Amino acid sequence: MNEPKQYLTQFPALTTGRLILRELVEGDAAELVNLRSDVRVNQYFNRPKSMTNEEAAAFIRKINDGLKKGWYYWVISLTGYPGLIGTICLWNFNEENESAEVGYELSPDFQGKGLMREALSKVISFGFDTAGFKQIIAYTHSGNARSKSLLEKSGFIRDQSLEKELLEKEANRKDIVYSLKPSSI
Repeated sequence: MNEPKQYLTQFPALTTGRLILRELVEGDAAELVNLRSDVRVNQYFNRPKSMTNEEAAAFIRKINDGLKKGWYYWVISLTGYPGLIGTICLWNFNEENESAEVGYELSPDFQGKGLMREALSKVISFGFDTAGFKQIIAYTHSGNARSKSLLEKSGFIRDQSLEKELLEKEANRKDIVYSLKPSSI
């Protein structure tokens, strides 16, 4: 697989009963700064602990450039409230096994309500049915019990062979790896 099954000419906005998954825009910069600077969100990420408005603007440009390459990066917002409460993406495509990596983050104010599970379910369907991936992979910090639970409830299975590959590349990583194939759902 050289690229996802199809690059879409228009950004694929997705909807669920409570959510709109939409394109990241410049107007999201302030909320993106809040999300990516939240200590509770960052505790499981290996990234800078805060983000400035300038860094947010640069990140938005980077994501929009990535969309042209076929990345899928959605803002999670509530139906009736267009503001950014989280993000979810499919990226890091692997040509060999036709896979993509899923990544996500959600403001702590909106956690524990099933919103990320709703968003993840929609993105999984998109990844398999529209983008044509044969596998979706997720890396999560070994201490992130909520993320592990989300993945397991969504049908992901811990993939120790991928974990072994990860540790061979980066011995200090504290991530565990999950994978999902269409036949698993």
